Amino acid sequence: ERGMVRMAVPKDPVSGILIVDNVAPELAVIPTIRQITEPGVDGVELTLLPPDGKLPDTQNSLTGAGGQAWRELINTEARSTGPKRIRFIYPDGIAALPDWTRVTANVSWAGGQAAAWCIAAPPLLNGDMETLDDGWLRAWGVAPDNAEKHGGRHSLRVDNPDGRFMCLTNLTPIKPLTRYRMSAWIRRHVEGAYVSVALVEYEAGTTLTVLLDLGAGGKQEAWEQCTGEFTSGPNPRSSAIYLYNRNGKGQAWFDDITLEELAP
Repeated sequence: ERGMVRMAVPKDPVSGILIVDNVAPELAVIPTIRQITEPGVDGVELTLLPPDGKLPDTQNSLTGAGGQAWRELINTEARSTGPKRIRFIYPDGIAALPDWTRVTANVSWAGGQAAAWCIAAPPLLNGDMETLDDGWLRAWGVAPDNAEKHGGRHSLRVDNPDGRFMCLTNLTPIKPLTRYRMSAWIRRHVEGAYVSVALVEYEAGTTLTVLLDLGAGGKQEAWEQCTGEFTSGPNPRSSAIYLYNRNGKGQAWFDDITLEELAP
């Protein structure tokens, strides 16, 4: 009927539907941005949503903390109606970011401008134990060991004088359903002590899965490299690397940990 709009009932629950015919020029575009979580794709994705369905021409730029420059991928999506998605990459890859970084998208068009931001997070921070913040190992929150190291200037030491359960953690935002390779250099004071590097994935509630556990047991006072591969789950809530020194009285050292996404 004239003056009426008929719509199919959505399959999924919705809180409401808003139908917009015209908007003020300064509200013509609503930008959102997120880190890409698809296997084999590295970067962030900017979505431009026109509330009235009519997308104007826009100028888009991305900047990160400290003036980091992000490069727009070649966009072949010519679109004047509906939302438009544009992808940006960090020149050396997100894994090369020195820290979790706020990335801001600035969007302008005739009659208006807007900005949106997200956090871009590398899969592992400071795995080589070389970056310090006020004398503490970045992302690990402990002092470095400058005397014992596999490479570079520092390693991370976990002391266990009483033979109890000791560990340190570092958040590692991995992608769902993605293949990874993890490697670490480990040294232990006690022969056969349970000293290891584990990747733990947290799911709904208190459920967790140990995706990989490297290095349990081993030689005394010798650096040993441990390497393994795993596939992340479909819906990880969060994930973290754990450095364990569990049952041997004494010290354990960790250095040159890497977490690499493998080709799908």
